[in-house]
Amino acid sequence: MESNSKTNNNKSNVSRLCGLRKKSSVNSTEKQDLITQLADDYLESLANRKLFSGSILIAQNNQILLIKGYGCAEYICQEKNTSQTIFRTGSVTKPFTAIIILKLYERKQLNLDNKLSIYCPDYPHGNQITIKHLLSNTSGIEDYTDLEVFENKCHESLTIDQVIEMFKDEPLQFTPGSKYRYSNSNYILLGLIIEKVTGKSYELNLQEFILQPCQMKDTGYECDCNPALQSDNNNKRAYGYVCNTDSNGFESCRFINMSTARSAGGIYSTVEDLYRLDRFLYGETILNKRTKNMMFKPVREHYALGWEIYRLKHRRIKQQHTGEIFGFTSCLARFPNDNACIILLSNVEDISLHDIIEQLTDILFQQNKN
Repeated sequence: MESNSKTNNNKSNVSRLCGLRKKSSVNSTEKQDLITQLADDYLESLANRKLFSGSILIAQNNQILLIKGYGCAEYICQEKNTSQTIFRTGSVTKPFTAIIILKLYERKQLNLDNKLSIYCPDYPHGNQITIKHLLSNTSGIEDYTDLEVFENKCHESLTIDQVIEMFKDEPLQFTPGSKYRYSNSNYILLGLIIEKVTGKSYELNLQEFILQPCQMKDTGYECDCNPALQSDNNNKRAYGYVCNTDSNGFESCRFINMSTARSAGGIYSTVEDLYRLDRFLYGETILNKRTKNMMFKPVREHYALGWEIYRLKHRRIKQQHTGEIFGFTSCLARFPNDNACIILLSNVEDISLHDIIEQLTDILFQQNKN
């Protein structure tokens, strides 16, 4: 009964907000305050019912409307989540990997039409698969995280070559370039290409091309050295959980060695740092305008080069990527025509991410759902 009442109140408030748009006497500050209240009430309701745990940042027109933590980063000691809590981001890593590849493209160190065989000569069908196929998830390569071998090896410390061995001999699902099919394997191979082209580790490239220019000091790459576990960050790190339906609470997630995620899912960050990335993507510090236009242009279905692109009602564009990795769920959603973003990082892997983002989007843009 409490949850239904809360939902009805939220709908009523959204309706009220929609009505306010037509009254000139209501200024933008009051509208922003109501958006903040609605979003906070909604997330508090979810957290109280053990349906959400994590951090959120909502911003529009260069102003942060809501930045807050909900639930706990660590439930035994009841350490609270904050805006500075560090989370594994899972596949929100993919936009980072795409940006590095495109930076190398801008520097003429590679061409997007280059074949995989240039960098991985013994890869089956490597002469049919291009870098652009990998970026756009149109290569036809099997997703290694769907294979039984991954379930058996995800707790082991593996080199990048050992990760590739898990999927390289799997048959192609379709002719490269003919279809879209999401595959983490594509972004493992892109990580290898980055290291082959530059002669430097993925982590060093990440620092040089993105983290340092954007001043993302609480973001890094969790692989063999597990930097997220070092003492400087340990007090800010979230632990991963899954929902326990029997106890209506959370329990620790299963272990994954992050060397098996790498350039497909190995980045950790905070909502504050991801907002810095969002801000820098409006300028040309990271990539020039032409390259960004290419990055955000869908290739097949909704997927562009490291980003999902959606056309919403009222001609609204959403550029986003979501992520899920053992114990964690994430979303970086950008609305460039509205100068707005929603960033969500959760330390529970089985939350209703898409429903939450949809509800927050409706609140942000004052859309009533009846």
